[in-house]
Amino acid sequence: MGLFSSGQKQVKEHSTIEQKSDVGAIKEVLRRISLGELCKVSADEIKDKEIAELLNTIMSKNISKKDEILHLNSILNEVVKMVEVKTMVEGIETQSDTLQSMSASSEQLSASVEDVAQMTLKASEMASELYDTSQKGSENISKAMDFVKTSFEDIESVNLMMSEVKKKT
Repeated sequence: MGLFSSGQKQVKEHSTIEQKSDVGAIKEVLRRISLGELCKVSADEIKDKEIAELLNTIMSKNISKKDEILHLNSILNEVVKMVEVKTMVEGIETQSDTLQSMSASSEQLSASVEDVAQMTLKASEMASELYDTSQKGSENISKAMDFVKTSFEDIESVNLMMSEVKKKT
């Protein structure tokens, strides 16, 4: 019986060593999976076909989810680009409206400047006419003053003559 129990002890120790190495292999495979180094596990790497198949199924599902997430990410990127384009188009429309408003204001300003120029020309013409009229008025006043002066002189002369006639009479 001692020989048989000694054999069982050796088998048990060998089994424990194998389990420890299997756990170590599984840990190493899991580490490589987490780093993205592995996409598929073989039964030889971990010495257990069932665990290898389970890990491969999990990785397959994760890869599928990763692909879905990447696809969603690309869709979101396109939506962001669309929003940016929409914002840019709205900005262009606002600038276009502003430019149209500025153009209309410029046209109104141009028309106002033309009106002011016409009024200034008319005022200049009226000032010229007023100057001519005032010159003629000044000449007429000067002539009238000369006439009055001449008239006073004539009256004075007539008065002197009358005075002499009176003395003679």
